[in-house]
Amino acid sequence: LMPRSRLYPVLVALLVGTATLHPSSTLAAEDAGAYLAARVAVQDGDYRSASDWFDRALAADAENRQLLEGLVAARMGLGDIDGAEEAAKKLVALGGKSQVSDFALLAAEAGREDYAAILKAQGDGRRMGDLLDRLVAAWAQIGAGRMSDALSEFDAIAEKPGMEAFGLYHKALALGLAGDFEGADAILSGAAAGPIQVTKTGVF
Repeated sequence: LMPRSRLYPVLVALLVGTATLHPSSTLAAEDAGAYLAARVAVQDGDYRSASDWFDRALAADAENRQLLEGLVAARMGLGDIDGAEEAAKKLVALGGKSQVSDFALLAAEAGREDYAAILKAQGDGRRMGDLLDRLVAAWAQIGAGRMSDALSEFDAIAEKPGMEAFGLYHKALALGLAGDFEGADAILSGAAAGPIQVTKTGVF
C-alpha cells in the first residue's frame, strides 16, 4: 500500500475542500439555545465552539439527525476526522444520510488506508459528484497498488469535455508520486497534451 504520509493528504484535501458545513435549520431540538449557538459558531467558522454546542444539544435530543449532521460538519471543519466519523456512523445507524457524513466516512477510511472500503462504498452507491467520485476512486486504486488502473482512470477523466485539466493534473501528481518526474513534468509543462494552468483556486 502507498504510505499514509504520502497519499492520505491528497484524499483528505479532495474531501475537506468540498464539504458542506451548513446543516439544515429546520428542527425541533430540546435545547434550541444550544442549537442556535452552534449555528452561529458554524457561520463564524468557530468549529470548536460549534462542536461543543452540538454536543450539548444532542445531550437533550440524542437521536436528532439534523443535530448529528451539524456535529459531523463541525468536526470536519475542525479537522477531527475520527470524531466526525463517530458522529456520521450514529447518523447512519439512525437511518440518516447526508453528503457531509459521506465525506467524513470517506476521510476516515483514507486515514486508515482502507482503500478497499472506499472502492466498495462507491460500488454500493456512495456518490458525491461525478468528478470527485472518479478522482477518489483513482487515488484509492493507487493506494491499493493498482497504479496502471489509476492512470487509465485519469486518462478517461481527461477525455471528458471540461474535465481535461483535472485528469491531466492528477495524473501528473500520481506520476510524481511514483517517481516518474519526467512524465509529470511533461504534463505540467504542456509538452504532453498542451498547457494546463494551476492556480491557488484550482486547475484550468
